[in-house]
Formats: sequence, C-alpha cells, structure tokens
Amino acid sequence: MKSTIHLVALIFAYINIAHGWPEFCFREKTDRLRTVVEYFGNLTCDVRPNFCAFIYYVEYDFGSFNEDVEFIPFQCTKTGTLSHHSFVIFRNGDGGDNFYEPMIKIIHDCTSLPKTKYSPAGTLGVYDYYLKEVDINYNVDYFNYTVDVSDKGLFVEELNETNKRFLNWIAQDTPQVREWLAIRKPANYDIYDDEEREC
Repeated sequence: MKSTIHLVALIFAYINIAHGWPEFCFREKTDRLRTVVEYFGNLTCDVRPNFCAFIYYVEYDFGSFNEDVEFIPFQCTKTGTLSHHSFVIFRNGDGGDNFYEPMIKIIHDCTSLPKTKYSPAGTLGVYDYYLKEVDINYNVDYFNYTVDVSDKGLFVEELNETNKRFLNWIAQDTPQVREWLAIRKPANYDIYDDEEREC
C-alpha cells in the first residue's frame, strides 16, 4: 500500500513539473508523431529544354516559423524535365491541427527574361509550390506531382536577404552551383540527367 502511494505521488509530481514548460524540453519523451512521405516530383520547363534547379521541402506554419525538412541537391537537364524521388520525414505534429502543410521552394533558371550585366545567362526564379496536406495520423504516405516552373516565381538577379536562407550554404561547398548562382553561366546539363535521388 505504501509503495502504491509513493508511485502515485511520483507521477503527480512529474506531471506538475512538466506542466507549463516549453514543448522542446520534453520532445525526446513525446516524439511519437512521425510521418514519412514518399514524393515522386517532376519539374518541367516550356521556355527551354536546358535548365537547372534545386528544391527545399518546407513544412509551413501560419502562426510560427516554417521548417526546412528536406533538400534536393542541384540538378540540371537537357530534356525540359527534372525528376526526383525523395522520402520526407515530418515530426512532432503540427500544433493546433491534424495536418502538416508541406510546400516546396524551387530555385530555378527556367526564365525567358532578358539577360543583363548581372545575369548573362538569365535570371533566377524562386517559386513556392504548395503540396497536398499530410494527415499527422498516417505513418506512411506517398504523392506524385508535376510543376511547370516556366517563368514562375520571384525573379532575382542578385541575392538578397530573403534568398540567402535557401541559397548560401549549398553554394559555399559546390563550385558549380556557386558559379551558376553568381553569374548564371550555362551549367553542364549532362551531369544529373536520369539520376534518381533519395535520402
């Protein structure tokens, strides 16, 4: 009897201590919500067959910060279509509702805007595309999507603060990407065609 009372007291004390602390303090103990989504994605370009792009998968939130959940490395093509295959993991629920809200942020050069002294091979587009919501109660799901990026997005010639979040770190370690971002020289479009990429 005495041991039962002690056990109840310990549980009650734990609940009181935990109550009111930020969620991240106990995330390791409460990380039960985990959904893996398999994506088969295609980017198409009607402006020209040669184009390059890279992608961030983002879980966006209206009331808090967006989270970058997956990165698809720099790819180029000569066929007018870039394809990738990726597993994206969403964790810890979504706060006030029962769905993750995924989007992809695509940085691409599929534009027909005139060349300038800042962008001798064309201007970059930074395009947000919203994907289908993901139910947090599913452990596994999969989606196919095709996005036409032709002349779509916020067009930039030089990097600004908004775009540095998505462009800087990958460019620092990849000379080919750094050159593409800096002066838009036509890249080697043979390199990543027909490669399947997954995490």
